[in-house]
Amino acid sequence: MRQPLATNDPEVKKKTTICAAVESSPVNYLHGLLSRCSAYKAIQRCTAWLLRFKQYWRWNYSSNKMPPRKGLLTADDLQDATLAIVQLVQWEAFAEAMSELPSVTNCTDIDKMLSEEKLRSVPNLQQFNHLSPFVLNGIMRMDGRLQNSNLPFKSKHPMILPTKHPVTDMLIRLYHEREGHSGTSYVLNCMRKSFWILRGRAAVRRVLHACFKCRLWSTGVGAQRIANLPEARVTAGRPPLTATGVDLMGPLNVKQGRNTVKRYVVVFTCMASRTVHLEIAQSLQASAFIQAFRRFTCRRTTPKFMFSDNGTNFKGVERELNDGIKAWNSQQFQNVVARDDIKWTFNFPASSHSGVSGKELSEAFAS
Repeated sequence: MRQPLATNDPEVKKKTTICAAVESSPVNYLHGLLSRCSAYKAIQRCTAWLLRFKQYWRWNYSSNKMPPRKGLLTADDLQDATLAIVQLVQWEAFAEAMSELPSVTNCTDIDKMLSEEKLRSVPNLQQFNHLSPFVLNGIMRMDGRLQNSNLPFKSKHPMILPTKHPVTDMLIRLYHEREGHSGTSYVLNCMRKSFWILRGRAAVRRVLHACFKCRLWSTGVGAQRIANLPEARVTAGRPPLTATGVDLMGPLNVKQGRNTVKRYVVVFTCMASRTVHLEIAQSLQASAFIQAFRRFTCRRTTPKFMFSDNGTNFKGVERELNDGIKAWNSQQFQNVVARDDIKWTFNFPASSHSGVSGKELSEAFAS
C-alpha cells in the first residue's frame, strides 16, 4: 500500500495562497469612520495609518522598490490623510459637479477652467459660479486672484467643502477649540486658509451655537427666588441684640509707638433693629475674638442667638466655647454663661438672607 507523503517533504508542491483585496465604496469607508469617531483628529489618524498600510502593500507586491514610511506618523502623513478625507467628502457631496468640472494639471492652465456663464448654465455647477472651481489631483479647489502672492498653495486655492456634512462640522469644532473658542468671524477666517465652506458663515455659526463650553461661559446668572428670612429677623418684641449678627472688617493700620500694627474691627449688629456695637480685635485668632466678645457681652447684653459666616476664627470660637464651657464656670462669667445659653449659627455660603449683608451694615452706620 502506498504511503502518503509528509507535508514537509521537499518533493511535495507547496500551495501558494494569494490574498486579493476587494475594493469597497469610498463613501462606505468614510461612513464607517464617522460611525466610530467623533473628532476630526481621530479620523485623520485612522486614515493616515490606512494610507501607510496601502503604501506598504504596494511596496510588498509591486516592482516599486522605494520603501514605505516607517515609525510614527509625520506631518506629511497627516496632510495626505486630510487630502484623502476631503476627496471622499467632495465625491459624496459634489459627485455630479466634479464629473463635469475640467481636470487640470496646474493652476496656470486657465483655458480649461469654465467661465462664470458656463457655471451658471449647468444646474450642478450653479452653486460654484463665483468660485471658479477646478479639479486638481482629484480634489476640487477654488481659483482666485492671488496667483502672484507669496501665500502657500492651500491658501491661494482652498479646498471646497459642503455646508452640512459631519466632516465639515468636525473641522469647524477643531478650529474653534484650537483658537480658544473664538467667535464666528475669526474661526471662519482661520479655516479659509485651507478650506472654503459653502455658506461658511452660517455653517460656523450653527456649529458654534451648539458648543457646550461657549454656552456655559455665556450663560447669565440664574435668577432664583430668595428664601424666607430667618425667624430671628422677623420676630418682634425681643430686646435689642437678642439675635446678633457678627462680622469682622479690616485690617486697620494703627500707630503703636514707633511701629505700625494691624487691628481688626468686630461688628455686632442686631438682627431685628439698627443697633450696632463695635469692638477692636488684636488679631484674627480665636482668642482675640473671644476677648472682644466678652467685652461686648459685658457692656451690652448676652445674646440668645449668634449668626456669623463660616470664617475659621468663628469656627474656632464655637469650638473653644463648647470645649471650654466648664473652664468658664470657674471664672467670673460663670453665672452668665450657666444661666443664658448662646446658640451659634453659621450661615450657608452665598446666602445673604441668612445673616446681615454688607449693604445692611453700611445702612446701619449711615443711620
